[in-house]
Amino acid sequence: MHHLIGRRIAALESRQRLEHDVRESLGRVVAVFAHMDDEITSGGLLRQLGACGQSRAIIVLTDGRANPKTDPGVVGGRDHFEVRREELSEAAALLQIPQVLAEGRFHDFNLKSYHDEAAGYLRRQLESLRPDTIVTFEPSGTNYHPDHVATHHIVRAALVSLKADTRLLMLTPPGLARLIFGSRQRQPAKLLELACGAPENQVKCKLVDIYRSQRPTTNQFLLGMQPETFFGRVITKEWYYLCGWQ
Repeated sequence: MHHLIGRRIAALESRQRLEHDVRESLGRVVAVFAHMDDEITSGGLLRQLGACGQSRAIIVLTDGRANPKTDPGVVGGRDHFEVRREELSEAAALLQIPQVLAEGRFHDFNLKSYHDEAAGYLRRQLESLRPDTIVTFEPSGTNYHPDHVATHHIVRAALVSLKADTRLLMLTPPGLARLIFGSRQRQPAKLLELACGAPENQVKCKLVDIYRSQRPTTNQFLLGMQPETFFGRVITKEWYYLCGWQ
């Protein structure tokens, strides 16, 4: 059944693969996410970019404190943000990403309220990091999570003020899910597919294990399956829209 689902998704797609030369052309990459653990969804890309020797950094905008499903058995009496930041540090070490910014400046599940402040903060970080490509969510946030949607718009606002010649590589849902959530592109964009093999799937499974405090949420994301089954048989690829900013 899992193989049938995967073939059905593949049959619905018309796309270009993210081959080695395309990945290398991305240059310096900064991934901008709403939450500490969002990088799981781009774990395959981040791992492959590292294997190519490319510069990568991660910026996380929210403090991650508002998830009601955070496992109290893992967090105990500690601050949720500090626990999740420790998990992010462990994840970055696994991905061999040396530059990680997660300052918890903006409240989880309320990122839209900080749009202007967050865009200014992000612009300052991007001025320092000088990326060629930014990886972030597409306009739907991939699942309409308000913080994911806000992150997309904050990235765009930061780029407007930065006036940088930077490309956007926007994570988009797979197959049928894209039809449900919708991809409302404002500019011409190219759909790219990244095939994830055993090394990428192993990294994603390890990332799920690292975020112990978020396991109730990731279990939902994995549709109740074991990570090895989900990444190895069901969602074996990542999909992105690539568009120039200028």
